Amino acid sequence: MTRAGGTNVVSLPYGTPPEEVSQMQHDLPTAVTAELSLRMVVDADRTVEVPCTMEYRADEPYAVYATFHTGVADIGWVFARDLLVEGMQRPSGDGDIVISPEWHGRVPQVVLALNSPSGLAVMECDRSHIEVFLRHTYGIVAVGEESASLDVDGCIEAILREGVQEV
Repeated sequence: MTRAGGTNVVSLPYGTPPEEVSQMQHDLPTAVTAELSLRMVVDADRTVEVPCTMEYRADEPYAVYATFHTGVADIGWVFARDLLVEGMQRPSGDGDIVISPEWHGRVPQVVLALNSPSGLAVMECDRSHIEVFLRHTYGIVAVGEESASLDVDGCIEAILREGVQEV
């Protein structure tokens, strides 16, 4: 799929096997989205399914966008790709977002604790789904190459030309 502005996007429907995804990447994408099914922890015995769209774009190589589709409203969060990677290994993050690994029986999970003025939401996702998403982000911008994807001079020129606004 191509978005306005020429952005090539690879969409990963929930549960797409990696071999099918590689066929979808015949031209180099500049963004990847993944449709994931997360579970919001209501209490120790109950969770509620919450669809989530995660997006990564080459033009913002440090950021992962997560949109939670609650049925009432879409709620967006932005966090560092590095935070997601680190949170798969050990508890990571301070303040609004904490990501940590967890095990439920034999199934490894990733837990996102999202804290806002409205309250705390604890979301669980199968680790394998996050791993597939991250692998595809590395195909767009490799780890350690994030700064090479930023057009700092272009951003400065736009700010000087148009003033401070979304660039």
